[in-house]
Formats: sequence, C-alpha cells, structure tokens
Amino acid sequence: MRVRAEDVLNDMNPHLRAIAEWLGIRVDQDAIESMTHPELSPFASFGPADSGVRGGNDPSFLSNPRPHQVAVPISLDEPGNWMESSSAWEAVVDLANRLGYP
Repeated sequence: MRVRAEDVLNDMNPHLRAIAEWLGIRVDQDAIESMTHPELSPFASFGPADSGVRGGNDPSFLSNPRPHQVAVPISLDEPGNWMESSSAWEAVVDLANRLGYP
C-alpha cells in the first residue's frame, strides 16, 4: 500500500480507515478517532533527559504534536532557481511519479 502523507493529513478518516483495513486492525469509529489524535499518545513528547535516547524525533512536531493540513505540490515543473542538471530534475520527477505525484 502506498500512502502519501498529504492525503492522510488533508482527509484523515477515509485514509486511516483504508490503512487500518489493509493492516487488518480495528476500523471502528473509536479506533479511527484515536488515530487522529497523535498528541494524546505517550510517545508524542520528548523522553526523559536521562533516557540516553538521542535523535530519532521531530522537535517541531513534538513541540505541538497535532496533525495539520499540508499543501499538495501543484506542479512538478523544474523550479526557476534549479541549479543542478536537467537529468537530476528528470530523476526527481520520475521518482515523484512513481510515488503517486502526477
């Protein structure tokens, strides 16, 4: 199953339900509703300073762990300020197409 974060964040319930069905886990409304609130998870915060855990988290998310809508790229046209070769951009576009970006 391929999942684009933009799709899930912009329209959570149907996408989370589809993911849960694919995983074979609960898809009732309570289960889906709890998935829309990662800020309530015990893992949605910084761990104890003396835990020895370093990295592996997103400080921006952990400072406000609430889902938010995100913009979907409107174009895969080469940006005007692209400094690399055209073949590098073509590789980016090819990968984006394979990941579901038209």
